[in-house]
Amino acid sequence: MTKLIEIWRILEYACKKKSCVICLCLVFSHLFLLTAYFIDKEEEAVVLRPYHNKTSKPTCYE
Repeated sequence: MTKLIEIWRILEYACKKKSCVICLCLVFSHLFLLTAYFIDKEEEAVVLRPYHNKTSKPTCYE
């Protein structure tokens, strides 16, 4: 959550300075990074899921 606040402050600063190109670039790059972050978290959860039950063999989920 602190990462999001930090990103928001950077965007706010860029927009206040009226550097629209920089502002738009930041918006798109951070949206991409956030999407990648959430996908990573999802995949991590999928990978770790089989290990919660120690008696079962690890299986792959698609």
